[in-house]
Amino acid sequence: MTPTVALRNGPAECLVAPALGGSILAWRIGGIDILRPAAAGAVSPLELASFPLVPFANRIAHGRFRFDEIDALPGPHPVADPHALHGHGWESAWIVVDQSDRSVMLEFERPGDDAWPWTYRARQHIELDPLELRTAITIENLSPQPMPAGAGIHPYFPRFVTSRVTAVAKQRWDNDASGLAVASADDTRFADGSRSVDELEGLDHFFPASDPVRISAPAGDIEIPLGDAAGFHLYVPTGLAHFCVEPVTHPPDALGRGDREAMAVLSPGERRTWHFPLRWTPS
Repeated sequence: MTPTVALRNGPAECLVAPALGGSILAWRIGGIDILRPAAAGAVSPLELASFPLVPFANRIAHGRFRFDEIDALPGPHPVADPHALHGHGWESAWIVVDQSDRSVMLEFERPGDDAWPWTYRARQHIELDPLELRTAITIENLSPQPMPAGAGIHPYFPRFVTSRVTAVAKQRWDNDASGLAVASADDTRFADGSRSVDELEGLDHFFPASDPVRISAPAGDIEIPLGDAAGFHLYVPTGLAHFCVEPVTHPPDALGRGDREAMAVLSPGERRTWHFPLRWTPS
């Protein structure tokens, strides 16, 4: 397995773990952790700074769906039982196919099976600028049939008493008792644009949006452009020192609901790239 890849550009450093789901272990600028750094010895992507969502984000109801007369049985994930969760990329070993001081290209290929009846190749290009971390995810359909696809990233941000989230969103997807998004509802919490993270505690919802999301922290602000995303998933676990704002290309359970319009559909041999930048502005 490939060891940790260290990217550096001026005051910025990013540590990438190809073998641990192509995940990011840390992103810091001038010694300041912009993402929650991985704890020593962490081996699960859920304990790291960020991980990729490929070829779908969030849950698929009861780990099954039907697409173009093809049945897929991704199965339940222990974290989201009885539903499927976050695709394959975060639990796959990626390989390094290109690397420089400031960027790395990772790749993994998954053969089709009953769980996901399409063969595909995924690439993740992570590039570090002095004040920006850019992730581009590409999915290529290697199957003879059209394949549904989506992508995103799952970054964890340190939580402070003064942390705030600024967004422009008028709706959210509500969840049932199992955590599955089941219905869109009006939501005015971002009507004036900004909320403290403490006010958002306990939320685990997708918000359709197109304008950038901004996270305010004591040392500066993080901007999350949503140019290639359909919105952001906001996860603020109760009582923990981190939270997530995840740019994703489709709502939760789009595949389970049969919402074809929400997903990209890749023709045989087609590839699609989505960009997920994170930008830091120091105070």
